[in-house]
Amino acid sequence: TDAIVTSDAGTAARIDRFMHGGPIGIRGTATVEYDGMVRIDLEVEPAIPVEVDQFHVDIPLRAQNTTLYHYWPLDAAHGERTPSNSGALKPITSHFRPLWWLGDEEGGLIWFAESDRHWTPVASRKCIEVIPGEEEVVLRLRIWDEPTRIDRTTRITMGLMATPVKTWPDDWHSQFITGNVEYDRPDAW
Repeated sequence: TDAIVTSDAGTAARIDRFMHGGPIGIRGTATVEYDGMVRIDLEVEPAIPVEVDQFHVDIPLRAQNTTLYHYWPLDAAHGERTPSNSGALKPITSHFRPLWWLGDEEGGLIWFAESDRHWTPVASRKCIEVIPGEEEVVLRLRIWDEPTRIDRTTRITMGLMATPVKTWPDDWHSQFITGNVEYDRPDAW
């Protein structure tokens, strides 16, 4: 079915869409808030118990506007240190990280999720991929990457946010935050 605006409360609009193929339906609900943040709830609804080979969500971005990346958090357990989580765009495969930003010096798009609940990738280090191409860059979310039995409605929630949220002030180059925050040590704050 076509996407339908099902509510417009002035501070947020809700857009619903339902798609189906065979015994599986996917209900997508996007709640677009006044500041541009989009919450996406996907509900995979099987009519009967079924095995799904794979389920990926691809987010395509224009290559000309996607030259940089950033993700959070660092993986200190595997020796990852700053600034390894930011830089010039390159192919990346990663375990689940709750925040990814792709863009350029002017702006970009943040993808985020509270958790990896219901994700079942075969290779835990291949949950999320950044796939550069000539025309587009794809952020691939490998939610189910192995045969997965679905016998009840499964919900996956994520969000998107365009950046910057507000117009940059004229003197933004002279503003900065500095410090050394260690996230695993609350006393360092």
